Amino acid sequence: MLGYWNNPGETARTLRNGWLHTGDLASMDEDGYFRLKERKKDLIKVRGYSVFPIDVEALLRRHPAVSDCLVVGGPDARDGEVPVAFVIKQSGCRVSRKELYEYCRQSLSPFQVPAPINFVEELPTSHAGKPLRHILREKLWGHWMERQ
Repeated sequence: MLGYWNNPGETARTLRNGWLHTGDLASMDEDGYFRLKERKKDLIKVRGYSVFPIDVEALLRRHPAVSDCLVVGGPDARDGEVPVAFVIKQSGCRVSRKELYEYCRQSLSPFQVPAPINFVEELPTSHAGKPLRHILREKLWGHWMERQ
């Protein structure tokens, strides 16, 4: 890659010292294979702890009443950020926020448990079906900034 079209600032942030900094976070298994985990900008920092949205989403999707979900970092005056879940219910299923909250508390560390949990009809996605977390994140932070 030579750079971003007409965007020297982003090119400078991405290409540094001969390296392409993608912003992807990965882990390596015992056989030396890499697994992409998350985008660095999607990582949620709660009181210094790292929360990977993909881990919280995987748990929520295992609940029989959840069709799909996205988790993003929302603003919090005390903790800096907190996980916020946006959940689509499975058609014909009934589930409360409290039930999903308790479900998460059984398997996650306290700082990973999403609060609040929002029920939505659809999640923002690109034309290719890729989740657009930044749209939800921008709405949360924008709304919070307006109240400050």
